[in-house]
Amino acid sequence: MLLDRLLESVGLDLQPFAVCDIRQGVGISLPAAREVQVHYTIRGAGELTDERGARVLLSAASIAIIPPDLACELDPEGGCKRRLAVGPSSTSDHVATVVAGGGDPGVLLLCARMRAQSGGALALFDQLRAPLVVDLAEDPRARPLFEALIEEQRSRLPGSRLMTELMLQQCLLHGLRRLCDADPCPLPWLWAFRDTGLSRALAAILRTPAAPHSMRSLAAAAGMSRTVFASRFAQAFGRAPMELVKQVRIGEAIRLLRTTDLTVEVVAARVGFSSRALFSRELAAALGQAPGWPSLGGANDPRSTRGRTYPSRRRRAGEPPARGSA
Repeated sequence: MLLDRLLESVGLDLQPFAVCDIRQGVGISLPAAREVQVHYTIRGAGELTDERGARVLLSAASIAIIPPDLACELDPEGGCKRRLAVGPSSTSDHVATVVAGGGDPGVLLLCARMRAQSGGALALFDQLRAPLVVDLAEDPRARPLFEALIEEQRSRLPGSRLMTELMLQQCLLHGLRRLCDADPCPLPWLWAFRDTGLSRALAAILRTPAAPHSMRSLAAAAGMSRTVFASRFAQAFGRAPMELVKQVRIGEAIRLLRTTDLTVEVVAARVGFSSRALFSRELAAALGQAPGWPSLGGANDPRSTRGRTYPSRRRRAGEPPARGSA
């Protein structure tokens, strides 16, 4: 239940950008990206090497999670004689297929970018320093999803991209479940679910983000001193407890602004911000945008003709306020 709430608060968005059909004798270069990259091995086997020289093996029905700003090379089983570069393709209702080489089949991948809808909200994989591979070949619930991903691409039916994104999320969830049981757990925040005290504090943040949380109240919920709680929380999540509180609030606010017609003031109060001005600044910072009202693409986007609740530009000196503005 905690994992569900955490992922909902972040609003993970997996966007497929290529099906890579890598033939024998040919490798591919995967350039570094600002986002986390997730590569789903549908068939075949190979080796993934990052720019620092770390190597991991890929096999059918495995997921490779690559941290931001890390370039990698992928060679099919048996090595390669030449290498091609693969990058994001243009978006459409279908995912582009890239065929690397002309020999016998080697590795078939579906490549995706991972983003959090709340921009700077909880970056679940920002503590990774090397590619992480999760093998799901023995998971009877996950294995059929890998074949279904390719069948969906072949179908060319309407809505294929959205269907693919949903299946990518399912596969990733199976992978996270597998990692929860790993010892040692390669993702510290997953390990936190096994810590009773940290789990209680995390549950309080996710269940009631608007509550007046403080270091004292969260440490009390965890049953620890503030010093011990702050240290163990930072080890698990890579940030201070109150920073996570703010990020969860921002994530919930973005969800409300995109899916409801609630006013900005109501949303700000509902997620625990004391003023619209403070909320606007924090939201813009989380999304990496300039101060002012950021673009959300929902009902409360100032460029939208529906549900506008905030002026889309600053008033000039002497200009009367627009109707409905502050």
